[in-house]
Amino acid sequence: MLRFLLSIGILLSCTWAAGETKAQELSVNDLPQIERILVAGATGRVGRVAIADLNKAGFLVRGMTRNAAKAQLELGDAYEWVEADALDPATLPAAFEGVDRVICTIGVSTPGGSVTPEMLNYGGVKNLIDAAKAAGVKQFVFISSIGVSHRFHLLNITFDNVLYWTRQAEEYLRASGLSYSIIRPGGLREGVGGREAVVLEQGDRKGGRHVIIPDVAAVAVSTLNNAEAIGKTFEMLSDDTKPQADWRLQFKLLASDPNAGEFQDCAECPQMVVVPSGEFIMGSPDNERGRLYYEGPQRKVTIAAPFAVGKFEVTFDEWDACVADEGCGEYVPGDEGWGRSNRPVINVNWTDMQAYLRWLSVKAGYDYRLLSEAEWEYAARAGSTKTYSWGHIPNHNKANFGAETCCAGWAEGQDIWQNKTAPVGSFPPNKFGLYDMLGNVYERTADCWNPSYVNAPLDGSIWAEGDCTARVLRGGSWISSPEFIRAAERDAYNGYYRANVMGFRVARDLQPD
Repeated sequence: MLRFLLSIGILLSCTWAAGETKAQELSVNDLPQIERILVAGATGRVGRVAIADLNKAGFLVRGMTRNAAKAQLELGDAYEWVEADALDPATLPAAFEGVDRVICTIGVSTPGGSVTPEMLNYGGVKNLIDAAKAAGVKQFVFISSIGVSHRFHLLNITFDNVLYWTRQAEEYLRASGLSYSIIRPGGLREGVGGREAVVLEQGDRKGGRHVIIPDVAAVAVSTLNNAEAIGKTFEMLSDDTKPQADWRLQFKLLASDPNAGEFQDCAECPQMVVVPSGEFIMGSPDNERGRLYYEGPQRKVTIAAPFAVGKFEVTFDEWDACVADEGCGEYVPGDEGWGRSNRPVINVNWTDMQAYLRWLSVKAGYDYRLLSEAEWEYAARAGSTKTYSWGHIPNHNKANFGAETCCAGWAEGQDIWQNKTAPVGSFPPNKFGLYDMLGNVYERTADCWNPSYVNAPLDGSIWAEGDCTARVLRGGSWISSPEFIRAAERDAYNGYYRANVMGFRVARDLQPD
Protein backbone atom coordinates (compact mmCIF):
# COMPACT_ATOMS: atom_id res chain seq x y z
CA MET A 1 0.00 0.00 0.00
CA LEU A 2 2.80 2.43 0.85
CA ARG A 3 4.47 1.82 -2.53
CA PHE A 4 1.17 2.54 -4.29
CA LEU A 5 0.63 5.80 -2.41
CA LEU A 6 4.14 6.93 -3.22
CA SER A 7 3.63 6.15 -6.89
CA ILE A 8 0.65 8.44 -7.36
CA GLY A 9 2.27 11.71 -6.34
CA ILE A 10 0.62 12.27 -2.96
CA LEU A 11 2.92 13.68 -0.31
CA LEU A 12 3.14 11.50 2.79
CA SER A 13 4.63 14.31 4.83
CA CYS A 14 3.52 12.79 8.13
CA THR A 15 5.56 9.61 7.62
CA TRP A 16 8.73 9.38 9.68
CA ALA A 17 11.38 7.61 7.65
CA ALA A 18 15.15 7.84 7.53
CA GLY A 19 16.77 8.53 4.18
CA GLU A 20 19.62 10.13 2.37
CA THR A 21 19.83 13.88 2.77
CA LYS A 22 22.39 14.62 0.08
CA ALA A 23 20.96 16.96 -2.53
CA GLN A 24 22.22 19.05 -5.38
CA GLU A 25 24.42 21.93 -4.32
CA LEU A 26 22.05 24.60 -3.14
CA SER A 27 21.60 27.97 -4.72
CA VAL A 28 20.64 30.51 -2.07
CA ASN A 29 19.81 33.21 -4.63
CA ASP A 30 21.72 35.87 -2.70
CA LEU A 31 19.22 35.49 0.16
CA PRO A 32 20.63 37.02 3.34
CA GLN A 33 21.54 34.09 5.53
CA ILE A 34 20.26 35.83 8.62
CA GLU A 35 16.70 35.30 7.38
CA ARG A 36 14.63 32.81 9.34
CA ILE A 37 12.84 30.07 7.39
CA LEU A 38 9.90 28.23 8.94
CA VAL A 39 9.34 24.68 7.68
CA ALA A 40 5.80 23.47 8.42
CA GLY A 41 5.84 19.68 8.46
CA ALA A 42 9.52 19.70 9.37
CA THR A 43 9.45 16.11 10.65
CA GLY A 44 7.93 14.73 7.47
CA ARG A 45 9.86 13.06 4.69
CA VAL A 46 10.38 16.22 2.63
CA GLY A 47 10.48 18.59 5.58
CA ARG A 48 13.33 16.87 7.36
CA VAL A 49 15.50 17.05 4.26
CA ALA A 50 14.58 20.70 3.72
CA ILE A 51 15.64 21.75 7.21
CA ALA A 52 18.97 19.96 6.79
CA ASP A 53 19.58 21.71 3.45
CA LEU A 54 18.66 25.10 4.88
CA ASN A 55 20.89 24.56 7.88
CA LYS A 56 23.78 23.52 5.65
CA ALA A 57 23.33 26.73 3.66
CA GLY A 58 23.57 28.80 6.83
CA PHE A 59 19.97 29.93 7.29
CA LEU A 60 18.17 30.25 10.60
CA VAL A 61 15.86 27.26 10.47
CA ARG A 62 12.70 26.89 12.52
CA GLY A 63 10.99 23.53 12.42
CA MET A 64 7.29 23.44 13.21
CA THR A 65 6.07 20.28 14.89
CA ARG A 66 3.45 19.12 17.35
CA ASN A 67 6.10 17.42 19.49
CA ALA A 68 9.31 19.44 19.85
CA ALA A 69 10.95 17.00 22.27
CA LYS A 70 10.52 14.08 19.88
CA ALA A 71 11.73 16.16 16.92
CA GLN A 72 14.84 17.29 18.77
CA LEU A 73 15.59 13.71 19.85
CA GLU A 74 15.28 12.32 16.33
CA LEU A 75 16.60 15.20 14.22
CA GLY A 76 18.91 17.06 16.55
CA ASP A 77 19.16 20.47 18.15
CA ALA A 78 20.71 22.33 15.21
CA TYR A 79 17.28 23.86 14.53
CA GLU A 80 14.79 26.02 16.41
CA TRP A 81 11.92 23.68 17.24
CA VAL A 82 8.53 25.24 17.86
CA GLU A 83 5.39 23.40 18.91
CA ALA A 84 2.35 24.44 16.90
CA ASP A 85 -0.57 22.75 15.20
CA ALA A 86 -1.82 23.87 11.79
CA LEU A 87 -5.31 22.83 12.87
CA ASP A 88 -5.20 25.21 15.85
CA PRO A 89 -4.80 28.83 14.68
CA ALA A 90 -4.20 30.02 18.24
CA THR A 91 -0.83 28.20 18.29
CA LEU A 92 0.48 29.77 15.10
CA PRO A 93 1.33 33.42 15.92
CA ALA A 94 4.22 32.37 18.17
CA ALA A 95 5.50 29.97 15.51
CA PHE A 96 5.52 32.73 12.89
CA GLU A 97 7.09 35.42 15.03
CA GLY A 98 10.24 36.70 13.34
CA VAL A 99 9.81 34.40 10.32
CA ASP A 100 10.81 35.72 6.88
CA ARG A 101 9.78 32.85 4.59
CA VAL A 102 7.83 29.61 4.84
CA ILE A 103 8.11 26.18 3.24
CA CYS A 104 4.89 24.20 3.76
CA THR A 105 4.95 20.41 3.34
CA ILE A 106 1.88 19.38 5.36
CA GLY A 107 -0.95 17.20 4.10
CA VAL A 108 -2.61 13.81 4.45
CA SER A 109 -2.46 11.30 1.63
CA THR A 110 -5.68 9.32 1.91
CA PRO A 111 -9.35 10.30 2.30
CA GLY A 112 -9.85 8.24 5.47
CA GLY A 113 -8.58 8.85 8.98
CA SER A 114 -9.46 11.14 11.85
CA VAL A 115 -7.65 14.06 10.19
CA THR A 116 -9.35 14.54 6.85
CA PRO A 117 -8.03 16.24 3.71
CA GLU A 118 -10.59 19.01 4.26
CA MET A 119 -9.20 19.59 7.76
CA LEU A 120 -5.48 19.54 6.92
CA ASN A 121 -4.83 19.83 3.17
CA TYR A 122 -7.16 22.81 3.01
CA GLY A 123 -7.99 23.96 6.55
CA GLY A 124 -4.50 23.53 7.96
CA VAL A 125 -2.78 25.14 4.98
CA LYS A 126 -5.32 27.97 5.05
CA ASN A 127 -4.49 28.61 8.71
CA LEU A 128 -0.79 28.74 7.85
CA ILE A 129 -1.42 31.18 5.00
CA ASP A 130 -3.50 33.42 7.26
CA ALA A 131 -0.78 33.35 9.92
CA ALA A 132 1.86 34.14 7.31
CA LYS A 133 -0.10 37.18 6.14
CA ALA A 134 -0.59 38.40 9.70
CA ALA A 135 3.15 38.02 10.37
CA GLY A 136 4.20 39.85 7.20
CA VAL A 137 5.99 36.81 5.75
CA LYS A 138 7.81 37.62 2.50
CA GLN A 139 7.21 34.33 0.66
CA PHE A 140 5.16 31.15 1.04
CA VAL A 141 6.38 27.99 -0.73
CA PHE A 142 3.73 25.27 -0.91
CA ILE A 143 4.65 21.70 -1.82
CA SER A 144 1.47 20.32 -3.38
CA SER A 145 1.04 17.24 -5.64
CA ILE A 146 1.30 16.62 -9.36
CA GLY A 147 -2.08 14.91 -9.18
CA VAL A 148 -3.80 18.27 -8.66
CA SER A 149 -3.06 19.24 -12.27
CA HIS A 150 -4.68 16.08 -13.67
CA ARG A 151 -8.31 17.18 -13.56
CA PHE A 152 -9.54 14.24 -15.61
CA HIS A 153 -6.93 11.73 -14.52
CA LEU A 154 -7.95 8.47 -12.82
CA LEU A 155 -6.18 9.69 -9.69
CA ASN A 156 -8.68 12.48 -9.27
CA ILE A 157 -11.39 9.83 -9.11
CA THR A 158 -9.59 7.49 -6.73
CA PHE A 159 -8.27 10.25 -4.48
CA ASP A 160 -10.75 12.98 -5.36
CA ASN A 161 -11.15 14.25 -1.82
CA VAL A 162 -7.39 14.55 -1.22
CA LEU A 163 -6.64 16.27 -4.50
CA TYR A 164 -9.74 18.45 -4.35
CA TRP A 165 -8.82 19.97 -1.01
CA THR A 166 -5.18 20.36 -2.00
CA ARG A 167 -6.33 22.29 -5.06
CA GLN A 168 -8.50 24.54 -2.89
CA ALA A 169 -5.45 25.32 -0.75
CA GLU A 170 -3.57 26.31 -3.91
CA GLU A 171 -6.41 28.62 -4.94
CA TYR A 172 -6.53 30.19 -1.48
CA LEU A 173 -2.78 30.86 -1.58
CA ARG A 174 -3.01 32.47 -5.03
CA ALA A 175 -5.79 34.75 -3.79
CA SER A 176 -4.01 35.62 -0.53
CA GLY A 177 -1.78 38.40 -1.81
CA LEU A 178 1.35 36.65 -0.52
CA SER A 179 4.36 36.09 -2.75
CA TYR A 180 4.29 32.38 -3.43
CA SER A 181 5.67 29.41 -5.32
CA ILE A 182 3.64 26.20 -5.71
CA ILE A 183 5.56 23.00 -6.44
CA ARG A 184 3.68 19.91 -7.63
CA PRO A 185 6.12 16.99 -7.35
CA GLY A 186 5.46 13.60 -8.89
CA GLY A 187 5.46 10.44 -6.81
CA LEU A 188 8.07 10.49 -4.06
CA ARG A 189 10.83 7.93 -3.60
CA GLU A 190 13.90 7.56 -1.47
CA GLY A 191 17.37 8.03 -2.90
CA VAL A 192 20.29 10.39 -3.30
CA GLY A 193 19.42 13.67 -4.98
CA GLY A 194 21.14 15.09 -8.01
CA ARG A 195 21.56 11.83 -9.91
CA GLU A 196 18.68 12.13 -12.40
CA ALA A 197 17.34 14.80 -14.71
CA VAL A 198 14.89 17.01 -12.79
CA VAL A 199 12.20 18.54 -15.01
CA LEU A 200 10.16 21.60 -14.06
CA GLU A 201 7.22 22.19 -16.34
CA GLN A 202 3.57 23.22 -16.52
CA GLY A 203 0.52 21.46 -17.89
CA ASP A 204 -1.34 18.18 -17.55
CA ARG A 205 1.62 15.84 -17.72
CA LYS A 206 1.00 12.10 -17.25
CA GLY A 207 4.46 10.80 -18.12
CA GLY A 208 7.77 11.11 -16.33
CA ARG A 209 9.34 9.30 -13.44
CA HIS A 210 8.85 9.78 -9.74
CA VAL A 211 11.07 12.28 -7.99
CA ILE A 212 13.65 11.68 -5.30
CA ILE A 213 12.79 13.33 -2.00
CA PRO A 214 16.05 15.30 -1.59
CA ASP A 215 15.51 16.83 -5.02
CA VAL A 216 12.06 18.07 -3.96
CA ALA A 217 13.59 19.72 -0.90
CA ALA A 218 16.36 21.26 -3.00
CA VAL A 219 13.89 22.75 -5.48
CA ALA A 220 11.83 24.18 -2.62
CA VAL A 221 14.88 25.84 -1.09
CA SER A 222 15.92 27.28 -4.46
CA THR A 223 12.58 29.06 -4.86
CA LEU A 224 13.34 31.25 -1.85
CA ASN A 225 13.78 34.88 -2.90
CA ASN A 226 14.00 33.68 -6.50
CA ALA A 227 12.18 36.18 -8.71
CA GLU A 228 11.98 33.59 -11.48
CA ALA A 229 9.99 31.26 -9.19
CA ILE A 230 7.61 33.78 -7.60
CA GLY A 231 3.96 33.63 -8.63
CA LYS A 232 4.38 30.33 -10.46
CA THR A 233 2.75 26.91 -10.17
CA PHE A 234 4.71 24.07 -11.73
CA GLU A 235 5.07 20.31 -11.86
CA MET A 236 8.31 18.61 -10.86
CA LEU A 237 9.36 15.15 -12.04
CA SER A 238 12.30 13.08 -13.17
CA ASP A 239 12.61 12.21 -16.85
CA ASP A 240 15.41 10.00 -18.13
CA THR A 241 14.41 10.81 -21.74
CA LYS A 242 15.71 14.34 -21.29
CA PRO A 243 19.35 15.29 -20.97
CA GLN A 244 20.52 15.99 -17.46
CA ALA A 245 20.92 19.71 -16.89
CA ASP A 246 20.90 22.22 -14.09
CA TRP A 247 17.22 22.48 -13.22
CA ARG A 248 17.73 25.95 -11.70
CA LEU A 249 17.91 27.30 -15.23
CA GLN A 250 14.38 26.04 -15.86
CA PHE A 251 12.68 28.52 -13.50
CA LYS A 252 12.92 31.34 -16.03
CA LEU A 253 11.22 29.18 -18.68
CA LEU A 254 8.10 28.75 -16.54
CA ALA A 255 5.14 31.05 -17.14
CA SER A 256 3.78 33.09 -14.26
CA ASP A 257 0.27 32.19 -13.16
CA PRO A 258 -1.88 34.30 -15.50
CA ASN A 259 -3.78 35.89 -12.65
CA ALA A 260 -3.36 34.65 -9.14
CA GLY A 261 -6.79 33.76 -7.84
CA GLU A 262 -8.40 33.41 -11.28
CA PHE A 263 -9.38 30.33 -13.25
CA GLN A 264 -11.62 29.04 -16.02
CA ASP A 265 -13.08 25.54 -15.72
CA CYS A 266 -13.57 24.99 -19.48
CA ALA A 267 -13.15 26.83 -22.76
CA GLU A 268 -16.82 27.89 -22.85
CA CYS A 269 -16.96 28.62 -19.13
CA PRO A 270 -16.94 32.14 -17.65
CA GLN A 271 -13.69 33.37 -16.18
CA MET A 272 -13.84 33.12 -12.39
CA VAL A 273 -12.21 35.10 -9.58
CA VAL A 274 -11.58 33.66 -6.12
CA VAL A 275 -13.11 36.02 -3.55
CA PRO A 276 -11.51 35.64 -0.11
CA SER A 277 -13.37 34.94 3.10
CA GLY A 278 -14.09 37.81 5.46
CA GLU A 279 -16.67 39.94 7.26
CA PHE A 280 -18.52 43.09 6.26
CA ILE A 281 -21.37 45.32 7.31
CA MET A 282 -24.29 44.73 4.94
CA GLY A 283 -26.80 47.46 4.15
CA SER A 284 -26.65 51.24 4.17
CA PRO A 285 -26.36 53.69 7.07
CA ASP A 286 -29.34 55.92 7.80
CA ASN A 287 -27.57 59.01 6.47
CA GLU A 288 -26.52 57.58 3.08
CA ARG A 289 -27.86 59.66 0.21
CA GLY A 290 -30.48 57.75 -1.76
CA ARG A 291 -31.02 55.18 0.99
CA LEU A 292 -34.33 53.32 1.06
CA TYR A 293 -35.85 51.75 4.15
CA TYR A 294 -35.43 48.18 2.93
CA GLU A 295 -31.62 48.49 2.91
CA GLY A 296 -31.49 47.85 6.64
CA PRO A 297 -31.07 47.28 9.42
CA GLN A 298 -27.32 47.07 8.92
CA ARG A 299 -25.72 43.88 10.29
CA LYS A 300 -22.41 42.05 10.24
CA VAL A 301 -22.25 39.14 7.77
CA THR A 302 -19.47 36.56 7.86
CA ILE A 303 -18.28 34.86 4.67
CA ALA A 304 -16.53 31.89 6.22
CA ALA A 305 -14.84 30.43 3.14
CA PRO A 306 -13.50 31.74 -0.17
CA PHE A 307 -15.83 31.29 -3.14
CA ALA A 308 -15.58 31.93 -6.86
CA VAL A 309 -17.46 34.69 -8.69
CA GLY A 310 -17.71 35.42 -12.40
CA LYS A 311 -15.14 38.00 -13.37
CA PHE A 312 -17.73 39.51 -15.72
CA GLU A 313 -21.47 39.36 -16.16
CA VAL A 314 -22.51 36.41 -18.34
CA THR A 315 -22.12 37.51 -21.96
CA PHE A 316 -24.05 36.82 -25.15
CA ASP A 317 -21.12 34.71 -26.36
CA GLU A 318 -21.39 32.51 -23.28
CA TRP A 319 -25.16 32.25 -23.59
CA ASP A 320 -24.98 31.47 -27.29
CA ALA A 321 -22.48 28.66 -26.56
CA CYS A 322 -25.11 27.12 -24.29
CA VAL A 323 -27.77 27.39 -27.02
CA ALA A 324 -25.41 25.86 -29.61
CA ASP A 325 -24.76 22.96 -27.25
CA GLU A 326 -28.53 22.49 -26.76
CA GLY A 327 -28.23 23.35 -23.09
CA CYS A 328 -30.46 26.44 -23.11
CA GLY A 329 -33.18 25.20 -25.41
CA GLU A 330 -33.61 27.25 -28.54
CA TYR A 331 -34.09 30.57 -26.80
CA VAL A 332 -31.94 33.30 -28.36
CA PRO A 333 -32.50 36.49 -26.35
CA GLY A 334 -32.66 39.72 -28.28
CA ASP A 335 -29.83 42.22 -28.01
CA GLU A 336 -31.94 45.36 -28.75
CA GLY A 337 -29.66 46.03 -31.72
CA TRP A 338 -26.76 46.92 -29.42
CA GLY A 339 -24.61 43.94 -30.37
CA ARG A 340 -23.94 40.52 -28.88
CA SER A 341 -20.42 39.13 -28.45
CA ASN A 342 -18.97 40.32 -25.13
CA ARG A 343 -21.92 42.43 -24.08
CA PRO A 344 -23.84 41.13 -21.04
CA VAL A 345 -26.71 38.87 -21.98
CA ILE A 346 -30.07 40.57 -21.40
CA ASN A 347 -33.72 39.62 -21.77
CA VAL A 348 -33.32 36.42 -19.76
CA ASN A 349 -35.55 35.44 -16.84
CA TRP A 350 -35.14 33.20 -13.79
CA THR A 351 -35.99 30.03 -15.72
CA ASP A 352 -33.54 30.91 -18.50
CA MET A 353 -30.77 31.51 -15.96
CA GLN A 354 -31.40 28.18 -14.25
CA ALA A 355 -31.14 26.38 -17.61
CA TYR A 356 -27.78 28.03 -18.24
CA LEU A 357 -26.52 27.13 -14.77
CA ARG A 358 -27.50 23.47 -15.23
CA TRP A 359 -25.69 23.33 -18.56
CA LEU A 360 -22.62 25.08 -17.19
CA SER A 361 -22.44 22.75 -14.19
CA VAL A 362 -22.38 19.70 -16.45
CA LYS A 363 -19.89 21.31 -18.82
CA ALA A 364 -17.50 22.36 -16.07
CA GLY A 365 -17.92 19.46 -13.69
CA TYR A 366 -18.70 21.81 -10.78
CA ASP A 367 -21.99 23.11 -9.39
CA TYR A 368 -22.55 26.66 -10.60
CA ARG A 369 -25.21 28.93 -9.14
CA LEU A 370 -26.27 32.54 -8.64
CA LEU A 371 -24.76 34.55 -5.81
CA SER A 372 -26.71 35.05 -2.62
CA GLU A 373 -27.61 38.68 -1.98
CA ALA A 374 -25.07 38.88 0.86
CA GLU A 375 -22.32 37.36 -1.30
CA TRP A 376 -23.16 39.85 -4.01
CA GLU A 377 -22.82 42.90 -1.75
CA TYR A 378 -19.64 41.53 -0.19
CA ALA A 379 -18.16 40.98 -3.65
CA ALA A 380 -19.36 44.37 -4.92
CA ARG A 381 -17.93 46.29 -1.97
CA ALA A 382 -14.58 44.47 -2.15
CA GLY A 383 -13.67 45.77 1.29
CA SER A 384 -15.14 49.25 0.84
CA THR A 385 -17.58 50.77 3.34
CA LYS A 386 -18.40 53.68 1.04
CA THR A 387 -21.45 54.37 -1.10
CA TYR A 388 -19.74 52.90 -4.16
CA SER A 389 -16.78 50.55 -4.26
CA TRP A 390 -14.59 53.45 -5.42
CA GLY A 391 -15.85 56.17 -3.02
CA HIS A 392 -18.86 58.31 -2.15
CA ILE A 393 -19.18 60.18 -5.46
CA PRO A 394 -20.79 58.61 -8.58
CA ASN A 395 -18.26 58.47 -11.41
CA HIS A 396 -18.88 57.72 -15.09
CA ASN A 397 -15.23 56.72 -15.41
CA LYS A 398 -15.99 53.80 -13.11
CA ALA A 399 -19.31 52.43 -14.41
CA ASN A 400 -22.00 52.58 -17.09
CA PHE A 401 -25.10 54.23 -15.61
CA GLY A 402 -27.69 56.86 -16.39
CA ALA A 403 -28.41 60.53 -15.85
CA GLU A 404 -28.68 62.24 -12.47
CA THR A 405 -32.48 62.00 -12.57
CA CYS A 406 -34.43 58.92 -13.56
CA CYS A 407 -34.68 57.55 -16.13
CA ALA A 408 -32.41 58.23 -19.07
CA GLY A 409 -29.06 57.06 -20.31
CA TRP A 410 -26.02 59.29 -20.06
CA ALA A 411 -22.62 59.46 -21.75
CA GLU A 412 -19.76 61.12 -19.92
CA GLY A 413 -16.04 60.47 -19.51
CA GLN A 414 -15.21 56.78 -20.00
CA ASP A 415 -18.94 55.99 -20.10
CA ILE A 416 -19.63 56.40 -23.81
CA TRP A 417 -22.57 53.97 -23.99
CA GLN A 418 -25.67 56.14 -23.75
CA ASN A 419 -28.95 54.22 -23.58
CA LYS A 420 -27.36 50.78 -23.95
CA THR A 421 -25.09 48.26 -22.29
CA ALA A 422 -21.31 48.41 -22.49
CA PRO A 423 -19.09 45.45 -23.38
CA VAL A 424 -18.09 43.73 -20.16
CA GLY A 425 -14.79 44.88 -18.70
CA SER A 426 -15.01 48.39 -20.15
CA PHE A 427 -14.37 49.96 -16.74
CA PRO A 428 -11.77 49.31 -14.04
CA PRO A 429 -12.38 46.31 -11.76
CA ASN A 430 -12.97 46.61 -8.03
CA LYS A 431 -10.33 45.50 -5.53
CA PHE A 432 -11.45 41.86 -5.80
CA GLY A 433 -10.81 41.96 -9.56
CA LEU A 434 -14.52 41.91 -10.49
CA TYR A 435 -15.86 44.04 -13.33
CA ASP A 436 -19.18 45.89 -13.70
CA MET A 437 -20.58 44.97 -10.29
CA LEU A 438 -22.20 48.41 -10.30
CA GLY A 439 -24.06 49.59 -13.39
CA ASN A 440 -24.37 48.08 -16.88
CA VAL A 441 -27.12 45.54 -16.02
CA TYR A 442 -28.98 44.61 -12.88
CA GLU A 443 -27.75 41.22 -11.66
CA ARG A 444 -30.26 38.65 -10.44
CA THR A 445 -29.34 36.96 -7.16
CA ALA A 446 -30.67 33.73 -5.66
CA ASP A 447 -32.46 35.35 -2.67
CA CYS A 448 -36.21 35.68 -2.29
CA TRP A 449 -37.41 39.24 -1.71
CA ASN A 450 -37.85 40.52 1.83
CA PRO A 451 -38.54 44.18 2.67
CA SER A 452 -35.82 44.33 5.35
CA TYR A 453 -32.87 42.36 6.75
CA VAL A 454 -34.70 41.34 9.91
CA ASN A 455 -34.06 37.59 10.39
CA ALA A 456 -31.80 37.46 7.34
CA PRO A 457 -28.94 34.89 7.44
CA LEU A 458 -25.69 36.15 8.93
CA ASP A 459 -23.45 33.61 7.17
CA GLY A 460 -23.86 34.82 3.59
CA SER A 461 -26.15 31.95 2.62
CA ILE A 462 -29.16 32.24 0.32
CA TRP A 463 -32.30 33.58 2.00
CA ALA A 464 -34.90 31.15 0.69
CA GLU A 465 -37.86 32.62 2.61
CA GLY A 466 -40.08 35.53 1.66
CA ASP A 467 -41.57 36.36 -1.73
CA CYS A 468 -39.81 33.82 -3.94
CA THR A 469 -41.68 34.87 -7.06
CA ALA A 470 -39.55 38.01 -6.95
CA ARG A 471 -35.80 37.44 -6.65
CA VAL A 472 -33.48 40.21 -5.50
CA LEU A 473 -31.77 42.37 -8.12
CA ARG A 474 -28.52 44.21 -7.42
CA GLY A 475 -26.15 46.71 -8.98
CA GLY A 476 -28.34 48.95 -11.14
CA SER A 477 -28.09 49.28 -14.90
CA TRP A 478 -27.11 51.45 -17.85
CA ILE A 479 -30.23 53.59 -17.33
CA SER A 480 -30.15 53.83 -13.53
CA SER A 481 -29.60 57.16 -11.80
CA PRO A 482 -26.64 57.24 -9.37
CA GLU A 483 -28.60 56.30 -6.23
CA PHE A 484 -29.63 53.02 -7.87
CA ILE A 485 -26.09 51.79 -8.50
CA ARG A 486 -25.00 52.11 -4.86
CA ALA A 487 -23.43 48.99 -3.33
CA ALA A 488 -26.28 48.70 -0.79
CA GLU A 489 -29.16 49.40 -3.18
CA ARG A 490 -31.54 46.48 -3.67
CA ASP A 491 -34.61 45.81 -5.75
CA ALA A 492 -36.69 42.88 -6.96
CA TYR A 493 -38.59 41.85 -10.05
CA ASN A 494 -40.84 38.93 -10.87
CA GLY A 495 -38.70 36.02 -12.01
CA TYR A 496 -41.00 35.35 -14.96
CA TYR A 497 -40.23 38.62 -16.73
CA ARG A 498 -37.38 39.45 -19.09
CA ALA A 499 -35.97 42.95 -19.55
CA ASN A 500 -33.13 44.75 -21.29
CA VAL A 501 -31.78 46.07 -17.99
CA MET A 502 -31.35 42.66 -16.34
CA GLY A 503 -28.62 40.03 -16.62
CA PHE A 504 -26.75 37.79 -14.20
CA ARG A 505 -23.38 36.67 -12.89
CA VAL A 506 -22.40 33.16 -11.82
CA ALA A 507 -20.73 31.77 -8.71
CA ARG A 508 -19.53 28.42 -7.43
CA ASP A 509 -18.28 27.08 -4.14
CA LEU A 510 -14.65 26.09 -3.71
CA GLN A 511 -15.59 23.20 -1.46
CA PRO A 512 -18.06 20.36 -1.96
CA ASP A 513 -21.52 20.32 -0.45
